[in-house]
Amino acid sequence: MTDCIFCDYDIIKDDIIYETDNFFVKVGFGLVTAGHVMIVSKLHVRCYGELPDELNEEYHQLKQFVIQTITDKFATPFLLEYGIWGQTVPHAHVHLIPTQNDEYEVKSIIDEMVIPSHVPFTKGTLSDVKELYAKEKKYVYIEEDGQTYIIDVSLLPNKDKADTPLDFRGFFPLKKGVKGIESWKNMSEETKVKDEEKRNVTKKLFM
Repeated sequence: MTDCIFCDYDIIKDDIIYETDNFFVKVGFGLVTAGHVMIVSKLHVRCYGELPDELNEEYHQLKQFVIQTITDKFATPFLLEYGIWGQTVPHAHVHLIPTQNDEYEVKSIIDEMVIPSHVPFTKGTLSDVKELYAKEKKYVYIEEDGQTYIIDVSLLPNKDKADTPLDFRGFFPLKKGVKGIESWKNMSEETKVKDEEKRNVTKKLFM
């Protein structure tokens, strides 16, 4: 798809640090911390709710590999995907974010970010994510400690992600000592410098 940045290999190739037949691991901008990456579908689907079932196993195997790699080099990550509800790029991508660094520690993203949002959530699987997407066309999908959680954001009509506690860019600055977690679209010059340092460290993830 020519107007999708995740489909434009020439633009993003320098930020792709690992790939399989149908997915790639990419370093973005506005990272929470070094080790923050995305798993992106090569097939242009809008979210993982649209991922063809035949790609489930490949995604699962890659996801486990990336989780272990981030854990070994940084800290255990949690996974988060906003579906089409809160995306800034309309192409399936899930964030993997280390749960701690020298500035912060997230003991449970469910306890610390999701429960305070007062939005009902359930445990499930990727198949359940797809089922909710087919019904409501929006969701938030989170994984923590090997468990998938699904948030039905249809219960938040007329609310954008930034208007809820579910926005990780709003969540992390609440952690003591965390600074510079800004939208990748409007970072200050100072944040851009710090972000590039995080990006360079992250690009060495699979070396």
